[in-house]
Amino acid sequence: MGGRHGATNQRQVDPGRIPAKLLWPNIEFVAEGDFWDKQGIDAHIDGDSIQIKYDRRIATSGNLYHEIYEKTAYKEFQNWRKSPGIAALYLFITETDSHIVGYKVAVNTLAEKEVNQRLIAISPNGGDRTSMGFLIPLDAISKRCEVRRIPKPPTA
Repeated sequence: MGGRHGATNQRQVDPGRIPAKLLWPNIEFVAEGDFWDKQGIDAHIDGDSIQIKYDRRIATSGNLYHEIYEKTAYKEFQNWRKSPGIAALYLFITETDSHIVGYKVAVNTLAEKEVNQRLIAISPNGGDRTSMGFLIPLDAISKRCEVRRIPKPPTA
């Protein structure tokens, strides 16, 4: 999910960029290292700031995962920190066997569904728990977000 994790000088390739462009052709990605990137923004659509979260588990679990806190993997004594981002909208992107599916969700919609919910810690890459956030069932937000679905492009 996302491309910001890790303390290397080279940014990881964000697997959500290509599917996001296929689903929302008018998306404009921010430049690496610019003001928006440092604020946790991945892109803009029609002037709105966007954070992209790519996670294949959305399709199998039926849940979105909204990260609130994070820490670097394999540094067990590191303190938790706020997950970066001043996004107005999130693009949650997943894949089924045949389709790419995206959910464009307002932060306010996520927050409304998180009221009185329990914060959970997960291990997104196995090993130590490096992320805390909320699981939100797709059914709970499906009428309050934009859903786009396209067939997967053929692979060579």
